[in-house]
Amino acid sequence: TLNGSAIEQGIVDKVMCFVAPKIIGGYGAPTPVGGRGKRLMKHAVELEEITTEKFDNDILIEGYIK
Repeated sequence: TLNGSAIEQGIVDKVMCFVAPKIIGGYGAPTPVGGRGKRLMKHAVELEEITTEKFDNDILIEGYIK
């Protein structure tokens, strides 16, 4: 919920997110951004100036909040 609150408050400039080729799934699965979230895709927080880098099987995605 801390990440979600920080984004909602507008105090985040840059996002760095690792994606691993592993699936946990399920209703209780952890999420990197908790809180209320967005109900519609058109309200999603968008990133720009996106870069990616691979570390073994993991992928780092970096971008700035639009």
